[in-house]
Amino acid sequence: MVRSGQPNVLLITCDALRADFVGCCRDDGGPSLTPNLDGLARSGVIFKKAFSQGPGTMISMPSLFTGKYPSRLPSFKILSPFALRQHVRGVTVGEAPTLTEILRDHGYRTAGFHSNPFLTSYFGFHRGFDVFYDDMTRGSKVPQFVSRWLWRLSRLYRASPHLSAAAVNKKTLKWLRGVDGRFFLWLHYMDTHGPYQSKRGLRYLNKIKGEVLFRKAAKRPESVTPDECRVLRDWYTEEVTYLDRHLGRLFDAIGSMGRMDETLVIVTADHGEEFGEHGRFGHPWALYDELLHVPLVVKLPGAAHRGRVVRSAVGLIQVLPTILEVAGIRAMERMDGKSLVSLAEHDDRTRALEFVVSEAGVKPRYKACVRIDDWKLIVDEGANRRELYDLGKDPGELTNVIDANPEARRRLETALARHQATGGFEDADADARVDGAVLARLEELGYL
Repeated sequence: MVRSGQPNVLLITCDALRADFVGCCRDDGGPSLTPNLDGLARSGVIFKKAFSQGPGTMISMPSLFTGKYPSRLPSFKILSPFALRQHVRGVTVGEAPTLTEILRDHGYRTAGFHSNPFLTSYFGFHRGFDVFYDDMTRGSKVPQFVSRWLWRLSRLYRASPHLSAAAVNKKTLKWLRGVDGRFFLWLHYMDTHGPYQSKRGLRYLNKIKGEVLFRKAAKRPESVTPDECRVLRDWYTEEVTYLDRHLGRLFDAIGSMGRMDETLVIVTADHGEEFGEHGRFGHPWALYDELLHVPLVVKLPGAAHRGRVVRSAVGLIQVLPTILEVAGIRAMERMDGKSLVSLAEHDDRTRALEFVVSEAGVKPRYKACVRIDDWKLIVDEGANRRELYDLGKDPGELTNVIDANPEARRRLETALARHQATGGFEDADADARVDGAVLARLEELGYL
């Protein structure tokens, strides 16, 4: 479906925002933490079963920006020079055309604002942006260990290792007020990423408490008490409420400029968050739904499909082709996903993906899950383990029923084998070269 006139595009990604903390994603009718996101859903389409293509930013976001599965993209590893044997792995956008580059080449003014170290120019996310702010200092010639400690010194007066939603909005609206014509605007909010901070009481005392407990949960999850788990969830809840309030202010500001009706708005998350459901906290490299199930709200330009609810399973791999279809742009390169527009118009199984794949390990051993209907298979080649869950009966994924359901197992194994057989799997890990400030931020965010 090609619409007359190209709309503005506003893509919002919220770091580590679980679907079950967003009111419009739930069916229980209870009080909502997110009235502004709920309001956007009432003016657009809510996809109740949206899943990230990976449980971490460094694997899900390159997929979202290229329309390719993580295993089709170049992999990297970062080794910490400050702690023996600690490393992180992920994928980059590589040479694939990104969403931003495609839209810029079709006449869009482009801007991106965020403060996630995995979404910086070191990993190719700056490509195609006229304005790109990632809260990083560029051009420094100081050694890695010096830039690391310069960042640590700056944290003495910074309450958080990332920009607040209020700060992101301020930079965004300043840019937007000076833009005429079509724009593509990408905002990545970090408020719901740990270390979570209570919004009540003394800010810097909350900073210390939040960082100490978050590090304990990330490094020694078995030592977290039930009371500490409750505190983590409470602080995360406050961050969700704070983020939603500032999303509402952003929507109001764009509306006051008279630009909301002519804008395609997509709000989602790069992944979810675990609070001990499977013995860990944060977003470890696991494939359970507290890490993969994310909100996905799509407001099409004008008043099309107000209040639509789609219950077919979809993946974030479909965001890029959706944006291109609404903008009337024909993709020049093959993508793994297909547009959500027809599914938004008619929630018809024939228009949905045959299966949805998420990947957590590309190298050195493949780790992925595939879902069809209420069945989900997790394959971990490194651990030589397979898990099968009947999500209709066991939504918490607590009982592995792989031995009792050979037919479902074969069906999902066949689907995953078809996915792997479509080619393009990258072979080599490259060492990502980043400065000390990036490494320090990764440490504070629990990655190193």
